[in-house]
Amino acid sequence: MRLLARRAFLAGGLPAVAGIASSYRSRLLAAHRAAAADRFNEQGGWIDPEPSEGPLYGNSTRTQLWQVWPLLSGDARQRQIANRVIQAQDYTKARPDPFVAYAAADFLNRFGESLDRASQQTLAAYLKPTLEASTKRGVPAQNINHPLMWMGALLFGGQALDRREYRQAGARMFGEFARLISTVGCPSEFNSPTYTPISMSCLAQITESVRDPALSTAARAIEQRFWLTQAAFWHAPTGLPAGPFSRAYASDSTGQASNLLLLWYLVLGDSVLLNPLEHVYQADPHLDYHQGGRVFLQGQYVAIAQADYHPPEILARLATGRRL
Repeated sequence: MRLLARRAFLAGGLPAVAGIASSYRSRLLAAHRAAAADRFNEQGGWIDPEPSEGPLYGNSTRTQLWQVWPLLSGDARQRQIANRVIQAQDYTKARPDPFVAYAAADFLNRFGESLDRASQQTLAAYLKPTLEASTKRGVPAQNINHPLMWMGALLFGGQALDRREYRQAGARMFGEFARLISTVGCPSEFNSPTYTPISMSCLAQITESVRDPALSTAARAIEQRFWLTQAAFWHAPTGLPAGPFSRAYASDSTGQASNLLLLWYLVLGDSVLLNPLEHVYQADPHLDYHQGGRVFLQGQYVAIAQADYHPPEILARLATGRRL
């Protein structure tokens, strides 16, 4: 079907863009809930489905907490599993870790009603010293996905824990980031198939979750600028991103499944070549998965898909309607 759509595009017709972003996200999160619920035992311990990933990625705190996001918005059994996973982690291995800090702060800030008392206490006990030690962080020009996760953790954690100094530190970091972007016009991790979507997910959720209207408005404007930059390099006939990019891995450079394709799936759905439901949530022997495992990649996908995005209305037309 997608091959026929590409032929139609080359013949002068636009590929169909069916559905809306929320429906694609719902499909992906449903697929992940079904998979993630069987990755833990009754005590919240990890059952590694892909031992070849190794302990660094397959059994890391961040990989396990990534699984928790969709479970927190699932049914009663799934929420119970999520709480047990949160409480079972050894957080001494994740300090400092921007992925874990961001997830923990977002859990408390957005999903507090799904957390039991013990989970709330566990997350707060991890976040307080972690964020306290992060209030002096800056925004280095060579890497923005980590600073954006730290500022999100400070902003969300500051709201959830009612700590003004965390919120102020996050706002200061955002100001540094905004000045950097206004100067250079694009992130240093330019079009990175791995890192640009992580950064955009932070911007999107800062827009939705932060109670400072000026900061929220600025985050949305930058997120939309990043969307338009991505659209300029989208190649609709193949359903893949094209053009220059930085901060890449081997799998990124050979057209494998990537975070950037997941981001576009949330907007364009089945017109994306490597539909995650077919090529990541089902095994594809022809793909080389990032960091060696589908479970790790699925976790990244969920962390990115959880954000509430604000793509410009022109985005799909700009991405799919060009003739050059």
